[in-house]
Parts: sequence; C-alpha cells; structure tokens
Amino acid sequence: MKKSIMKKALALLLTGLLVMPLGAGAAMASDAAEPGSGPVLKCWTILNIESDADPRNVAFRKIVENWNATNPWGATMEVTAFSGPELHAQVAQAGAAGNTADVICAFSMNLQQYIAAGGLQPMTGYAESWLEENGDDYIFNADMLRQLDGEIYSLPWETRTMTLYYRTDIYGEDYQFTSLEDLAQKASEVTGEGKYGFVLGCGQDGDFLQQLQPILYANGASTYDKEGNVALNSEGGIATIEWLKELYDIGAMDSAAVNMNIEDSFNGLRAGTIYAAIVGTHRYGAVTNSEDFGDKISTCAIPGAEEGSIAPAYNTCQTLGIGSSCKNPEIAFDFITSNLTTEAGGYYYEAACMPVRKSVYDLPEVKASSNYDVMSKWAEIWETGTETFFFEPEYHADLANNFAGVVQASILNGEDPQAGADKITEQYNSKYNS
Repeated sequence: MKKSIMKKALALLLTGLLVMPLGAGAAMASDAAEPGSGPVLKCWTILNIESDADPRNVAFRKIVENWNATNPWGATMEVTAFSGPELHAQVAQAGAAGNTADVICAFSMNLQQYIAAGGLQPMTGYAESWLEENGDDYIFNADMLRQLDGEIYSLPWETRTMTLYYRTDIYGEDYQFTSLEDLAQKASEVTGEGKYGFVLGCGQDGDFLQQLQPILYANGASTYDKEGNVALNSEGGIATIEWLKELYDIGAMDSAAVNMNIEDSFNGLRAGTIYAAIVGTHRYGAVTNSEDFGDKISTCAIPGAEEGSIAPAYNTCQTLGIGSSCKNPEIAFDFITSNLTTEAGGYYYEAACMPVRKSVYDLPEVKASSNYDVMSKWAEIWETGTETFFFEPEYHADLANNFAGVVQASILNGEDPQAGADKITEQYNSKYNS
C-alpha cells in the first residue's frame, strides 16, 4: 500500500447524485431542503465537538457544521462523544438491542468486534461506487477494506502509524535511537525522581497490543500469522517480552510504569513525567499543545532490534460506518464521505491527522503548514508497513487484555514468558481458529 504524493481532482459520483466537498450538493441548490427541516441522525464517535482540547475535535466540528448547513435533505447530524472503551460497550449493547446510532466511528482494531456485535450494516454498494470514482486519490481500495464475509462496513477518514515520541531537551534535537537496546540503556540513564526515560506500560486493557506491535515487528514477530492465527509465542514474541523485562531490570521502568496503559503514556508525555513513549501520530497535536513541554516533543521511527535498523511501521486507521439500525443509509453515507474530501482532509491535517487522500498534500495551506516536514516523515515511516492493511479479529481487545497479564507476570513475578505465551496462544487458537 504505497502513497505517492500527487494531485488528483476527482468528482464524487454516487447513485446519480453529485456530492460536492463536505456533502454540499447531492441535489441542485434550489431543490435542497432548508437546514434542519429533514431527519435527525445520530453519530457516535470518539471526537467531542464541544471541546477544543483535541485538535481533531475542531476539525470534525467544522465538517459537521458544514454538512448540517448544506446537505440536500435538510438533515441534522447530532454527535455524541465517548471514550474508546465507552464506545465499544455502547456499540455492543446497542447492536444487541437494535438501537444503534446512524453513523459509528470504528477504529480498525475494533471493527471486527463491532461487526460481530451487530453494530454495523454492510455498505458495500455505496462504498464500491464511491471508491471507483475516488480510488486514484483515496489511499485505500475495496480489497483492503473487505471484511471476512466479503462486505465493506466502513471507510477510513484518517490513518496513523505508531512512532516514538521523545523529549528533545532530554535526548537531543533530531536524535534517533539506534536500536531497542540503545533506547533501553538511554532511558535508564534519565529515569528517576518520578520521571521515566521511556514507558511501554503493560496495563491490562484492550489497547496493549497497539503499542506493543511495533516491538513485535522489530523482533520479526507479530500478533497474528498470515493465516490469522495467534502467534505471540514465537521466538520474536518471547524476545519482545524479554526486552520489556530488561527495561524493568535495569531501572528504566518500575512497577508503576509496568502497570500503565497507553493513555497513561500519552498523559505522561504531556505532563512531562515521561520522556519517551510509543504513541500514534494522531496524538501529535494534543501532545505538542502541552503548554509546558509541547515544543520539546519530536517523533521518529521506532528503533529495530538490530543496530541501525528501524521497526516496520504498524499502521492503523479510524473509520466511519453505518449503524445497523440506520433507516437512512444514503444520508448516513453522504455524511461519511463528507469526512473524506480533500477539504476535510485539510481540516484533519491541521489536527496532525495523516490524510487518506493524496491530493491533501497539494493544498497550499498544507504545504505551508508548520507540520508539513514532520508529517511528510510520518508518511515515509508509514511506507515501511505491510502492503496489506490488517483488521484485527473480534477477540483482539480481549487477547490484548489477557496477554498484558502474561507480560506483567513475567516482568514482575519472574514467570516463564514462553510458558505464558504458549498457554494464551493455545487458548485463543483453540477457541477461535481451530
């Protein structure tokens, strides 16, 4: 999945309706209904349009306000924001009860979980038509987005890769760690007095494998093999656990750090108590907005296991899908595609979200952006990822939570990592992949 930066002006044609940027013209202006006169739809997402705390909130607010004012049905999209875990629970409950929102934000790691819960309906016909018209500019294609049943349930509105965030006043300007061992040693030298040189916490939650995956890649391993079987007990998987234990043994992390999760790492970067951590590029705006330490944060590729190497990129994305209870799928899909225009991509770019359209990089305001050089480097890192976009299985969050327990037991209690990894690998493969 390669991204060449090229300019592409495309019209968005779907079921005979001309969709202008941000959904502003599926009918002639003279035929469009008055804003607010049509149906009210609901969107469940992780973005809070009432808050400016995360720059992504501001970008999404612009899109929602524009769509509400210009869509030809006079429809109104009402947005409800949830934390990630709250959204997972909400979709599961609503899928079972048959009362989902019309549009649902689904992280790629959780998409199969939402489908299995009955939270999303297929939108293959809409998506294939839209992708046919926009495929040269949109970085995803239908084959990448099809799920196990051959259907398309959502379209990514942003993509991201996991990178190493680090403090330039601690590690130096433009400093690149030369290996995982180098990172561990350097981190141990500056850890102390409540500050940590690096944290990859093993707190038990569904996001643990999100930050661990690049380290698995660095060691030639992955959570799943090519057939989709859990493969955490591989040689590289055990090397990954042993590296985490080394961080603890040499004092780079203590028991409190071992029990942190990815949100704790993010908050620690912002607060200045953590000097380096693995966090997605999508959080860059929120980290660098920190009043005290934002201007001291830089990013780079995650170092590899071998000296002078980098870990292959772990790429994920946030997507939007149509809720299973939606009675107006055409309108819902129009709202989804309003997040996928070049103009919308420019809004998200301002929030340090990597765009899903190549043409975003040609926007004058993007080229002039203070983040242009930083985000262009992210695009290069993103390129080192796997060619095929991977959607984790529905049990992924549960696996992540339980594997974190295995890793904690090895680090803090000295339990055999191979035995623990073998047990959990067999447990999940026998239940889901036999």
